[in-house]
Amino acid sequence: MLRFFTKKSRATVVQEVFRKYVESYRQYLKIAARRAIELSPDRELAWQNVFRLQHLLKEREALRFEYLFGRDKFDGVTLSSLSNIAARLDNGWSEPEEAELKESLSIYGSISREIEDIQSKWDSNALGDSSRVVDQDMKYCDARRALADRTRKLEAQLAAAAESE
Repeated sequence: MLRFFTKKSRATVVQEVFRKYVESYRQYLKIAARRAIELSPDRELAWQNVFRLQHLLKEREALRFEYLFGRDKFDGVTLSSLSNIAARLDNGWSEPEEAELKESLSIYGSISREIEDIQSKWDSNALGDSSRVVDQDMKYCDARRALADRTRKLEAQLAAAAESE
């Protein structure tokens, strides 16, 4: 069945897909954090920092997306895939955009400061060998696969919306 998207409906699809992607990642982080702490409780604080940082980075990404999306600052190519969107929100993010978002949205500034704080105190040896144990855990691997599957499905939705233009 062919679907026809108007510019507005494509925008709606993109926004819904990105929000579902962010929610999927949040769900993955919950499972991954729980498994990591269960498997290596002696490294609980280090794992909490790892997953808190990942959560904050995803929240920052979501806020950046909403900021740019609301100002119609994405082009069609960027909106054709989640990886293109992520690249724009990370590598393509500018200092003026950063300054404006920090000024206009206090929660964004708080998140940015917390990210900087965690990164400044980062100890690359804090997890020891526990990350290898977690990477080999079946439940963790299942959560990672589920996230990858959901992401592929969401990517397909974006591709379909882009092709219909």
